Amino acid sequence: MHCANGNYVFSIKDNGIGIPSAMINKMLEPFTQFDMRLSRNYDGAGMGLSIAKSLAEIMDGTLEIDSEVDKGTNVTVTLPEQSRPKDNKND
Repeated sequence: MHCANGNYVFSIKDNGIGIPSAMINKMLEPFTQFDMRLSRNYDGAGMGLSIAKSLAEIMDGTLEIDSEVDKGTNVTVTLPEQSRPKDNKND
């Protein structure tokens, strides 16, 4: 993590299977995985990116995904230094 332009920025990078660019927005939806077959080699419920994006947005931040198939994925979250959680009440 580091601070840049009044924001906290942290990245998580892997060298896994990667995500095709056409699938990146879809991967931000709950219960979505790149490989949806029951016999896939990777576990998970497909919730991690969706939850992370929602949390970032609640704190007025962003989540960005940069990925290349067969090379890996880099997820970057940027949060304002003076973030205020949004009130989800329907007043």
